[in-house]
Amino acid sequence: DKYFDSVGVKTDSPERFKNHRNFVTKPDEGKNLNVESICRVIALGWSRCDGSVAKDAAYKANNLLVKLEEISHKRQKIPSERKVSFQLSEVAPTPSFYNHVLSCWSRSTDSNAEIEAKTLLERMSLPLETYAR
Repeated sequence: DKYFDSVGVKTDSPERFKNHRNFVTKPDEGKNLNVESICRVIALGWSRCDGSVAKDAAYKANNLLVKLEEISHKRQKIPSERKVSFQLSEVAPTPSFYNHVLSCWSRSTDSNAEIEAKTLLERMSLPLETYAR
């Protein structure tokens, strides 16, 4: 017999089917859906847009990244003994977020795309507190 899961993956083993189905439908215990991951997925979507169709996708992704950097920087300044509703890890941009924004700039037809990408690369090499507002 052949088994198919909800995303169309085929396997011969009912046990492998069950394991795959659980992997697809149940997120990892250690992984949380947080602000950073939602924003990263949005930036990923913009990074896959044709630059001639979504002319402002790179600016939108970059602005989203800047906002997260600002929130992350402000969160770093809050003493750890104060109770806050979110952890730094929930808002700090990850390298993949930066890569999605760089991908947006690489697809952009904007005349400033190269400058913006270089600026972002330079910013990535600096500590957050030196460029976050």
